[in-house]
Amino acid sequence: MILKKGANTYLQQINNAQLELYWEAGQVSPYCLLLDKNGEMIQVIAGFEEAPFLFEQSDKRAQYSINLNWLPVEISKLVFACLKPSGKVGMAIEDIRYEVSHLYQDSAIVIGEIYRYKNGWKIRAVGEAVKGGRKELLQLYYFSEKEELPAAPRIVTVIDASIHNQELFESGNLQKLFKDLFIASSIVNPLLEMDVYFFAVLHEKGVKATKENFQSYVQNHYPQPGYFNGLGLENDEGPILDELIEEYRDSETIYYFLTSGDIPDPDLLLTRLAGTNGFWEMIVLNGEIGSGTTYRNIKVIPYPKLSTMKAGEIHQTLLRPINIWRSQTKEALVRI
Repeated sequence: MILKKGANTYLQQINNAQLELYWEAGQVSPYCLLLDKNGEMIQVIAGFEEAPFLFEQSDKRAQYSINLNWLPVEISKLVFACLKPSGKVGMAIEDIRYEVSHLYQDSAIVIGEIYRYKNGWKIRAVGEAVKGGRKELLQLYYFSEKEELPAAPRIVTVIDASIHNQELFESGNLQKLFKDLFIASSIVNPLLEMDVYFFAVLHEKGVKATKENFQSYVQNHYPQPGYFNGLGLENDEGPILDELIEEYRDSETIYYFLTSGDIPDPDLLLTRLAGTNGFWEMIVLNGEIGSGTTYRNIKVIPYPKLSTMKAGEIHQTLLRPINIWRSQTKEALVRI
């Protein structure tokens, strides 16, 4: 199917949409912009394997593999554009194709967009030139006049490696949860890296989790509980929290804190975290913690609730409280 400018049609393969941008010549920079329901830009993202996006680029093409079902509900539209193309440029997805020609090298071009429509997704042929470059392209979607994106928050995951969570590790569920945490964090941190700590009685900082190693990270780095060759059998949140609060006190930080829930005075712990400048998602692997008090920068999530959800639901559950907190405290990368 050849689309004409302004035409649209439904997409069928929303679980694995394969969109290709291609061009004839020039040092072209392809862009994918994520927009909210108001048409304002949320983020520029390329992605990685098993996340919403997998991005590959060669001399004259860029390939996006997109799982649209995994996108947070805040994302309503994906805009595909190129900077400085010359000659013909086009996009192809499923059996749908659209091309634009007679372009000027001093312009950006918005080629097409994928957007939510009722219970599905549609693609529209846009074909509009934007005089200028990256700055002008971003301003088209109500982004700040600053050339650069706001600094992304630091992402820190803290994993309870005590004897209480050994069964969760042996079943593979801890590994799966970590992968979901990493994927969800990519929406607010396009650097695609994460600091990781393990704790029991003792604690240690692991190597960074990245797009290259996140899928097998826990399997390869999880310390088996033990007195002599591990971090101990029981858990002690106090020392690791002391280190985290000191280490990240000067940066905007999002913490995924995985705890067995065996905390002597959970309300005292939560009150302490409420006084920090980060956002804490306390994922309770066994049971519940706290008395139900609501804190601005803390969200307590029972793991049994997450374990019954599909991937897209998990990512939305993890992202929504973070987005609300960021929108209330400073300019957010992901807006509500």
